[in-house]
Amino acid sequence: MNEIITILIPYVFGGVSILGYLFERRKRLAEVKSTETDVMSKIQKVYAEYVEEDKRRYDELANEHKKVLTKLAELEKQINQFKKKCTNNCAA
Repeated sequence: MNEIITILIPYVFGGVSILGYLFERRKRLAEVKSTETDVMSKIQKVYAEYVEEDKRRYDELANEHKKVLTKLAELEKQINQFKKKCTNNCAA
């Protein structure tokens, strides 16, 4: 009887070790998947914030660009008026 137990003990411990490994592996895979999901949701959140901030900055720059174009048009009108005055005064 002792001989049978002595022979079976390594197999029993080996089987238990393999089962433990398999269960631990499943647990770790589940943790990794959970962590990946958390990371992906955080990445999506950060990206959404980036897109929102980038859109805000784009809108600001677009408005500033419109103001600059308006000012440029005004200055061009003034230049043309000065040219007309200069031409009229210089010709007389």
